Amino acid sequence: MPRAKWLAVIGKLTALCLLTEVAFGQPPILSERLLGPHWIWHRDTSGDTSLTPAVKDECALERSFQLDQRVKTVTMRLAADFCHVQVEINGRRVASVEPYSPTIDVDVGPAIQSGDNRVVIAAEAVGGPAAIALSLVIATVDGRHSEIVTDDKWRVSRSGNDSRNAVSLGPIDASLFGLGRRPATIDPFDNYEQWRQALGTPAKESNGAFWTAPGFEISLIRQALPNDGSWISMAFDPQGRITVAREDEGLLRMTLNVQRSAVEHVETINGDLQECRGLLYAYDALFVNANKSKGLYRLRDTDGDDQFDEVRLLREYPKGGGHGRNDLALGPDGLIYSIHGDAVDVPKDNIVDYTSPWRQARRGKTTREGCVIRTDFEGKKWELLAAGMRNPFGIAFNPSGDLFTYDADAEFDMGSPWYRPTRILRLTSGSDFGWRGVTGKWPPYFPDHPDNALPTLDIGKGSPTAIAFGTQTKFPAAYRNALFVLDWAY
Repeated sequence: MPRAKWLAVIGKLTALCLLTEVAFGQPPILSERLLGPHWIWHRDTSGDTSLTPAVKDECALERSFQLDQRVKTVTMRLAADFCHVQVEINGRRVASVEPYSPTIDVDVGPAIQSGDNRVVIAAEAVGGPAAIALSLVIATVDGRHSEIVTDDKWRVSRSGNDSRNAVSLGPIDASLFGLGRRPATIDPFDNYEQWRQALGTPAKESNGAFWTAPGFEISLIRQALPNDGSWISMAFDPQGRITVAREDEGLLRMTLNVQRSAVEHVETINGDLQECRGLLYAYDALFVNANKSKGLYRLRDTDGDDQFDEVRLLREYPKGGGHGRNDLALGPDGLIYSIHGDAVDVPKDNIVDYTSPWRQARRGKTTREGCVIRTDFEGKKWELLAAGMRNPFGIAFNPSGDLFTYDADAEFDMGSPWYRPTRILRLTSGSDFGWRGVTGKWPPYFPDHPDNALPTLDIGKGSPTAIAFGTQTKFPAAYRNALFVLDWAY
């Protein structure tokens, strides 16, 4: 599906909604089982800071358990910090993890048997506070569920002797291990065209069609009228009014009532810029990534009449428009960050490039890959921060100043060994996430690409659009530290 239509799926029934929290004391607990694993190792590593261990630091951690029924499903979740790890169940290797890898989920049902079972984790530290956290969630054919987790009851040995109990470094944070919350991952067999369910459904009657976390509700602020068009991006101006970009062309400004519960007035503040996917108010101006107008623009009111009389092109971005010029964000460094999909040429002229000089794009080859560019408010200095993405639409900073996006998959690769799911990426300086025009992409496990940055989280199939952190919301603390993402397909 064209990403440009991520909010156009219900056409002229497009609506503006507000998500509000109405019961502040209720976290979104979806499961009563909050056991959770502990970080464990053969010694206390909490004080370790060196990235190079003084001596070889390795161990084997093991746990035995019994099952009196045949298993239906068994899912293993593993997190390994500062160590190489191999996991065997009943002598069968089920996982191998390199240092600094993301948390992994593995179906280990084929390795589990009725009767006695034995899990062995072989680990070698690479420095730093080495530790392992593991859980096995077991469902048996009689409908029962049980969980095996790492704790100080696991046995640990070094060099095949001196077996003793493992050292617990404390329980893993529940939110980091995905406990008690609805998972973000999407099942491969889930219906990819759920958006069709919205067709023909009046927005005022659709509230019951949404799943919402406990304590939250959805309020309709405005439903688009026939002349309002389809909406693709939104931003608040310094006066608290909403600026909405139409999918075809132009910008609408919506003034809210005193209670901020409905839109009182709608006006057009620009009718020329086409498909404005990125909107950012900063430095007494509105910065706009206009996809079909193929550039980054700055709009200003120079005569004080509350209208944008100056429209200046800061930089033109050549090439196609499908996976194009997307969201904008203001960085903690005061620079403006612009994120692009793989239909836009990666800039080579008048730009400081922080990526590897050995990249194809740096050696004269034209590549199809999304990238992040930043500039000052006058558009005088340009920098290429990161590249190697497919179609990252949204971009946002967390409270610590780290930059993130939600990158797209290739729908036509679903089911193939080289399919790369939609993913959350942390956009560090110089990073390359390996996307190269469909057939040229790198798998995350490529050993000969040391600059191949790994994803923060693989989600599955979908159609990523906008993202935002809850920093400025009045939600409970857990949500203010959370990353929210929009998926056009779901």
